[in-house]
Amino acid sequence: MKPFENLVAWEALVVASKTGSITRTALILDMEITRVSRLLAELEDAVGFPFFDKRRRPMRPTPECIELVNKLEPLIDGFRMLRAENAAPEETFRIRFAAPAELSQDYLIGFLCTYSNDHPNTVFSLVPEVRPNQMHGTDVDAAVLNHMPDDDTGLVIRHFHSSSTVPLATPEYLEKHGTPRTIADLAHHTGLAYQSVNNPPITSLYRNGVASAPLRWQKTHSCSNQLSLKTFLLNHMGIATDLFLGHVVNEIQTGRIVPVLRGWERKPWHMCIATRMEDELKTPRLRAFAEWFAVYAGNALRVATRAGWRALNRNAKGKAEPGREEKS
Repeated sequence: MKPFENLVAWEALVVASKTGSITRTALILDMEITRVSRLLAELEDAVGFPFFDKRRRPMRPTPECIELVNKLEPLIDGFRMLRAENAAPEETFRIRFAAPAELSQDYLIGFLCTYSNDHPNTVFSLVPEVRPNQMHGTDVDAAVLNHMPDDDTGLVIRHFHSSSTVPLATPEYLEKHGTPRTIADLAHHTGLAYQSVNNPPITSLYRNGVASAPLRWQKTHSCSNQLSLKTFLLNHMGIATDLFLGHVVNEIQTGRIVPVLRGWERKPWHMCIATRMEDELKTPRLRAFAEWFAVYAGNALRVATRAGWRALNRNAKGKAEPGREEKS
């Protein structure tokens, strides 16, 4: 068979361009290292240009190789899908999916149901959220993170939504304890803190991109999920600076929750879905799900976030603006 006609050789090229390693490519494709090297060498001779800068480790694909791989990937994905369907057309595909519990409850489970209805042979196991560095040591296939990881080695990261929020309280709490006018005033108030695996408590707020002084509270209640934070808030227990607006749209619309310290926001979340690169290269169905999820979840959460901001803006109309807060 001529190199151009060998789909396995093209698949090896795509995988090697992602891993930068002949050894890892051989492991992923369950092939001998010598065979992978031979297939790539024959293909390289046939196309007439080098695929990799082998002086660097991991190997770096050349610009010509990157351009070629971008054209090849859809074809190779189709080849893998066809191969998988022919090998086990009725096989159930299980995705172990990690995400914050409150996001799953309010949004993500609905997204997964939509996907499973369209792909009946795909089933999900929901597990607690994980840190990016735990992706290599667990059996999690896909994880939702609320920030972009500092080290994404070996991972495929798809950003799908960025969102901020504002300090929130109930009218009852403010009537009893007063309305803070400056960041420094928070020292006389109770803070409601959100602290989870991927979300340390926030220490500053931002206005026009400039950070406030470190937040100081009289006391704080803390919890590990957003819905518990919402419950604290609705029971008039303090001021929340870290509650996703998509969880409280109705409460803002009806005036049960109101913004304080207008103009100040938390540093944005940058939500993404993470998978292991090796898993995506082996399993086209995982890659198809992750690509679908990033688009579908991104669109849905943008709608929810915009609804929250619109409710805040309507809440502000017709009300006297509090005294302009001083940066502290």
